[in-house]
Amino acid sequence: MPLLWVFFVYRELKFKDLIKSFVSAAKMSSVVMFLAATAQVAAYMMTISRIPQMLTESLHGLTEHPALLNLVLQVIIIIMGTCIDVVPTILIMTPIMLPLIHAAGIDPIYFGVVFTLANVLGLTSPPVGPVLNVACATGKVSMEKIIKPVIPYYILQVILVFALIFFPPLVTVPLKWFGG
Repeated sequence: MPLLWVFFVYRELKFKDLIKSFVSAAKMSSVVMFLAATAQVAAYMMTISRIPQMLTESLHGLTEHPALLNLVLQVIIIIMGTCIDVVPTILIMTPIMLPLIHAAGIDPIYFGVVFTLANVLGLTSPPVGPVLNVACATGKVSMEKIIKPVIPYYILQVILVFALIFFPPLVTVPLKWFGG
């Protein structure tokens, strides 16, 4: 119904403009789909090369030091987030990390919050971050032009993730207040 209003009531959109909008939307969607496809390929390659199993075996010794284990896991997530989308990262890494965090006594809800923020940090990390690539394509700007204004926000995200890693009550206490 709103499309009809734009055409017939407000007369702001002409048919030729609609076609230009469809072409622009298709171009933007193709960039996003290409990034998602490459993330799936990377996830598949990691799975068949047994990287998740090797990671679990190598990190099992850190379960006696929960903060250090959490730091290592979040750094891995940030690095993965620079080249793999959120969904493949969650699907690949959650089954690997869950036994480790249970063995270390880390609250799974707390870990999920930090895990999600670390994913966001990876997705927005210059210069590879997939979200930055989509923002550049959408805004029709170069990566060099977008990185400088993003850096203060990136630094704040890094500080937040590290604060949450080393001070779990920042997440767990409000969770208890709200009945979690």
